Amino acid sequence: MKPAADNPVTLQPLSETHIGAQYFPVMDAQTDSRACVIQIYPPSMHSDMVRLNAARTMIGRDPSCDLCLDDAAVSRNHATLEFDGDTWEITDLDSRNGTFIDDQILHGRRRLCGGELIRLGSIVLKFMVSMDEEAQYHAAAHKLMTRDPLTNAFNRGYLMTTLEKLIPRCLDSDTSLSLILIDIDHFKQINDTHGHLTGDEALRSFTERLRGSLRTVDLICRFGGEEFLVIAENTSLKDAVHIAERLRSAVASQPFETSSGLVRITCSIGVATLKPKDPTATVDRLLAEADACLYTAKHLGRDRVYSAMNSETQTLFNMPSRR
Repeated sequence: MKPAADNPVTLQPLSETHIGAQYFPVMDAQTDSRACVIQIYPPSMHSDMVRLNAARTMIGRDPSCDLCLDDAAVSRNHATLEFDGDTWEITDLDSRNGTFIDDQILHGRRRLCGGELIRLGSIVLKFMVSMDEEAQYHAAAHKLMTRDPLTNAFNRGYLMTTLEKLIPRCLDSDTSLSLILIDIDHFKQINDTHGHLTGDEALRSFTERLRGSLRTVDLICRFGGEEFLVIAENTSLKDAVHIAERLRSAVASQPFETSSGLVRITCSIGVATLKPKDPTATVDRLLAEADACLYTAKHLGRDRVYSAMNSETQTLFNMPSRR
């Protein structure tokens, strides 16, 4: 059996599979003793590292598989990963192009010890026992590369990389994508009055309050300073405005507890949505539209949401961005 030729790969996001897995931000001693970690190369937006907890995981190209790999060289039901209570084993299911473990063809079943490279088609899965040092290292490194250390929101680098992938995909599939850009009103006054340590406390609490009002599918990123951006996939402008208003209301509803006492915070929000099949759509343009809406929300008095649903929008986007 010959190795499969390289093929363009687009991994199906975990949210669209039936996988019993979690995003992998941290390792801890409470991890299920049967769990393992799978790192996927090349990575997709959401699924570069996942933890599997099920005793049996079906891997293949069929959408019903627990771990669905969108690669023509992967069989519909390609292989299984199974935990027998003590060890993990992988079994090839008579796949068309074979399963390779560390570049050796797999015949039938094999025990996995940790660190193996499993190739199916042109996709490589790195198998790691969840509590080994290598898994913890990769988890920590992944978190450092993608998360803001103060707020634990995704960082700007992750935001830009994600949008670069999302916008073409949404345009190709004609699905909606909305950005919600949030800025804390008069944040400098908090730092000047109470000090930067209190300001940091406020930023952390602010982020948690936003996160508590978002859907599980929404991504929150720290855009810079006291600005945050929410990526809302499959979300129309009308629905995104409703989410933005819920965020604004949650922030203004009650003051934030800090070591300097209660601090009242409000925020201004700009909302922009990707226009269907817009050939001129770019990351910079969509961010500029959200930024222009935010600028107008502040200009109109702060503590409000502004979007293309507002009457002045057609002239709004001809305004120079404040960046």
